[in-house]
Amino acid sequence: MSKKVFERVLGSVLILSAVGCGSPDCERVCEAQQACDDNGPVDCAGFCDEADRVASKTGCGGETDDVLSCQEGLDDICSSEGCESELFAFVGCLAAFCRDNPDDEDCR
Repeated sequence: MSKKVFERVLGSVLILSAVGCGSPDCERVCEAQQACDDNGPVDCAGFCDEADRVASKTGCGGETDDVLSCQEGLDDICSSEGCESELFAFVGCLAAFCRDNPDDEDCR
């Protein structure tokens, strides 16, 4: 996985502590995480549109929804504690896509 892709993935994970933004409410989670110390201002609608595009393209929509659902259930939205397995599966899915599609624009 390239540095650019890793930074995108890491950005997604940090914003959602994360990307179908259909079932769980991506924008609500994103807006709630705006108050977290490590997160600067984010255009949540744009972020969620991009996250949805990447999730659909990579086939990682289920993993994305799992992260968002877990985040929605946290008492402390600024912590990913308790969602480690969902985050691991999400990052693993994206890494597998990029391993299989190294020339994809989102993997360079």
